[in-house]
Amino acid sequence: MFSGLFLVGDVHVDVKTAAVLQLPDCGHVTSLVLEIPSGNLAVSSALAEYVQSTSVLRKLEVSTGFADEFDFSDEWWKVIVESLARNNSIKEVVFYVDSMSNRDVESIADAVNASRNIRKLIFGNCTVTSRRAFISRLSLGIMDNHTLLGVVLEGRLDQEWPDASMKVFAIYEATHRNMGLLAAAAAFTKTTVLDRYAMCN
Repeated sequence: MFSGLFLVGDVHVDVKTAAVLQLPDCGHVTSLVLEIPSGNLAVSSALAEYVQSTSVLRKLEVSTGFADEFDFSDEWWKVIVESLARNNSIKEVVFYVDSMSNRDVESIADAVNASRNIRKLIFGNCTVTSRRAFISRLSLGIMDNHTLLGVVLEGRLDQEWPDASMKVFAIYEATHRNMGLLAAAAAFTKTTVLDRYAMCN
């Protein structure tokens, strides 16, 4: 049985934190949609703890909302990104980031490139500058990734960015290659099974 949990909108941060902390006991939850106020370490720490321990979560969607405070460190985001590196179950990630530094959006790209289980990525709701930083970082390491099969980049590209097409093409080329590798592996497995069947008969 597949089910999702949505913690967005007017849900109080204390309720979000408590709900996420209970998720390890909810093995049927395979999808989580969570809005985190920028800088809120309580919610982000609860999410990080869950992400690095779960073996059933398949889809994670994170959006950042308005900050409760204006003076905060980047620790709240760092723990989330680091938890992704310790997760082996998530296949799809969605990030809608608002008012986030280039360094933080680049950390998302690094986490995705390093992942061996994330197959689909959606990234949006950011400034032109952040989108540019994200695409640049993702394109740098994506050729070493053999798992990612699809990337959706929402929003418009910087019209004054001469390398935009080249960077996006590099991302497309890598995902297209990975899809081909997956298809070839599936065909090989199928052929091997048929060969074994023929040998037994």
